[in-house]
Parts: sequence; structure tokens; C-alpha cells
Amino acid sequence: MDAVLLVQSGSDPHAGMVKCGRGWVTKERGQQIRRKRRAWAERARAAKKAKEEQAWLELLEREERERAEAKIRARLAKVDEGRRLLAEANSIPQVKEIRDRAEADWLYLRRQDASFSSRQRAAELKLKAERKLGKLLAVERGGGGKRSRKTTVLPNGISRLQSERWQREAQVDDKEFEDFLVSYPRCTAG
Repeated sequence: MDAVLLVQSGSDPHAGMVKCGRGWVTKERGQQIRRKRRAWAERARAAKKAKEEQAWLELLEREERERAEAKIRARLAKVDEGRRLLAEANSIPQVKEIRDRAEADWLYLRRQDASFSSRQRAAELKLKAERKLGKLLAVERGGGGKRSRKTTVLPNGISRLQSERWQREAQVDDKEFEDFLVSYPRCTAG
């Protein structure tokens, strides 16, 4: 209605109006439109920034996951090397060191949420090392004859309880022990 009055009075029909897109609108309406457009642009920039940040976070998570997997693969390589070393070891300190490393590897793999089969490999190495330790301790002790607990001298780092347990493990025949490792998937270190 104002525009009609303006035209009738002979003045500029666009007085007090602003160009917006293809048409003319009042100054107030133009300000509203500009505010909306700025808000839309700001939301678009924020969405783009959030998307870029999300992509960056995903990249960092993927890199972290790859580093963790590489560390797990390195631990599993140590477990495989421990198997080879266990076959070659023939002294109590050597086998004890392999057993301790296997236990440390098992604990690390458990903390890293490695696969069950990965943890199982470390646990099996630990059990095999304990079994071999039991055999070596029994031989060193002289065949398991009666001895007083007070006179038994154990190597450093091996408690009396460990020695007894490992010697009991060594008394199990080989086939039964291997069957246990195959059939009982939940043997764990600890």
C-alpha cells in the first residue's frame, strides 16, 4: 500500500526499499533476510568445520589403531621367538626368563584387548615354559626323592610354591598335556 502511494505521489517507487535478490523489499525485511543468510552461512561453515574435525578425529583414531596393531604384532613375534628359544633352552635361568617374558606378553595383550588367539599363544608358551622348568627342577633336585623343605635350595626368583606347581605340571604325560592345550581354549596366564 505504501508503494502505491509512493507511485501516486510521483516519487520513486523504490524509496525506502532495498534490492534483495530479484526484487525490492523494505529495509527491515532486507535486514531480516541478510541475518537469516548470515545465520545459514554460519551454520554451513560450522557444519563444514565439524565434518573436517570428525574426519581428522577418524584419521587419528585409525592411525592410533594401526600403531596398536603393530605393537601387538611385535609382541606376537616375540612370543614366536620365545617358542624357538624355549626349544633351545636347557638351563633354569633361560627357561625362567622365557616364562616371565611370556607372562608379560600375555598381560600386555590382555590390556590391549588383543584377540583371544593372540593371548592364547602367549599363555601356551608360559605353560610350556613352566612345564619345562618343572622338569629341570626335578632333575636338579635329584629325581624327586624325599627332602626336607628347609634344605631345598631354589634358584633366584623361583618360590617354593612355583617349584612345586611346575614340577606337578611336568609329571603330566606329553600327550595329555598337548590334548589339554588343544581342547581347553581358556587356559590363561596369571
